[in-house]
Amino acid sequence: MMRSPASEQLLTIEAGRPPTRLIREAWEHRELLLLLAWRDIAVRYKQTVLGVAWAVLRPLLMTLVFVAVFAVIVKVPSPDAPYVLLVLSGLVLWQLISATLSAASESLLGNASMLSKVYFSRILFPLSAAGAPLVDFLVGLALLAGVMIWHGVVPTWRIALLPGLVVLALCLALGAGLFLSAAVVRYRDLRHVVPFLLQIGLYASPIVYPSSLVPERWQLIYALNPAVGVIDGMRWALLGEAFLNLPALALSIAITLSTVALSIGYFRQVEHTLVDVL
Repeated sequence: MMRSPASEQLLTIEAGRPPTRLIREAWEHRELLLLLAWRDIAVRYKQTVLGVAWAVLRPLLMTLVFVAVFAVIVKVPSPDAPYVLLVLSGLVLWQLISATLSAASESLLGNASMLSKVYFSRILFPLSAAGAPLVDFLVGLALLAGVMIWHGVVPTWRIALLPGLVVLALCLALGAGLFLSAAVVRYRDLRHVVPFLLQIGLYASPIVYPSSLVPERWQLIYALNPAVGVIDGMRWALLGEAFLNLPALALSIAITLSTVALSIGYFRQVEHTLVDVL
């Protein structure tokens, strides 16, 4: 039985496709996206002694170190909430951003063998990198909830804004990670720069100190770090801080949207050459 030409579908792989096409392809292959994300989660916790407990121990131990150094020795003030909650709330969100960005930047190099064998939208690899960090974040959020209960801190209606802030943090990390995933393929030295920049970001963001300690004349420049508005927003939503830094949050949203748009534009331009460079 012969098939009619009308019943056959032709797949055309084009270079420089419009950004909307790239996004649509990612949505059409969402099952594969979830499968890749689940693979990363399974690999992370496979054959580990403590398993998911690592997602609790890492922020908990770092928080204890920061409390010992900055609260006991340096005596950093925390006017609106207990210092341990100040640090833990910022640290849990920062680890989501940094882990997602780091994993996304390495995603194409780490899956080079798969990329060279079969075609599907390359953007799925950086996007799937958020899976394991998101699981760690949810575990860390449960830890944060337990510490809040211990200190008698009860969230208000503001907690309803928390999902939006988490989405903003993921968009920020994935936007930067998408750009770096393609750039690292061409310029391998960048993979050594990313951990260094993330280490700087840990102290350039309001994690071990409240952003109110930054002098007023430097507040706007300081808020150019898009993590500032997101972390301050999370503390306002969860810990009931009196003041929400709206200019910093607006800058975070604007910088995140710009980063996502520029990264998608760059990625679609170089996507068709990635396999050749790998």
